[in-house]
Amino acid sequence: MAAFESGVPFTLVTPAGTSTFNGSGDGLYIDDISANRDIRAPVEPVPQRSGGIIHPSFKGPTFITVTARIQAEAGFSTRRSTMDTLRGNLDSLVKPTAAQLVSSCRLRWVPSGANERMYDAVRLYDMAPPETWNGIIKRLQFTLSCPYPYALDLAQTTTNIPTAGTTTIVNDGNTPMWPVLKMNGGTGTITNTTSGEGIELSGGTVASYAEIDCFQETVFADGSGANLQGKVVQAASSFFALAPGNNVMDAATVSTDVLFQAAWV
Repeated sequence: MAAFESGVPFTLVTPAGTSTFNGSGDGLYIDDISANRDIRAPVEPVPQRSGGIIHPSFKGPTFITVTARIQAEAGFSTRRSTMDTLRGNLDSLVKPTAAQLVSSCRLRWVPSGANERMYDAVRLYDMAPPETWNGIIKRLQFTLSCPYPYALDLAQTTTNIPTAGTTTIVNDGNTPMWPVLKMNGGTGTITNTTSGEGIELSGGTVASYAEIDCFQETVFADGSGANLQGKVVQAASSFFALAPGNNVMDAATVSTDVLFQAAWV
């Protein structure tokens, strides 16, 4: 399952630097690229009779495998320098810090006729031994892991849902995307009326806002402050996704900012 084409330029952003593929002249060129994810679909036989129990399915993380070649008409020095830089950049993706994962671990590209997309928070998952000819590296292959089961538009949109008001949010992608919510004042209810799911926080306000990460299923004051999981009303809450297309959001008691991007498989 792929979300991109191999001929367009790609940029690998890492803590150690940037590697560009499919540029012009000497450099790195992608021969093949694929993105795959598992579907966890547990099925159990029904005890003592025919048939089975089909449990809900879930999408796993994404693994992006890149097969590339090196063009170095300028000579061996260019080839060595290109490989040294790429290896160093990939090595920095082995154990990036939490802060680096937020902004410096991305595979970016612009599909034909579309907005720029990315796989975010990527790590190095595997690197195969390079193919050589007479001791010269010709081709190489590496695999990146992404915690999300989708690619995202690079540009993020923030939409405010006013108190006691509804606003339609549009996920222009082709798969559900889990947004980040900033509940101003810290407690209240935000509902995706399209899916019938919502999140309710109670028990007093916080300094500025409660940041709800629907993918990570975390709630923190002001994004990085106190853990507010204890304020989640479990019986009335579900960390929801934005379905492709229109999602009508209702902030019943407190204004909420919804941060989201179009998501793609």
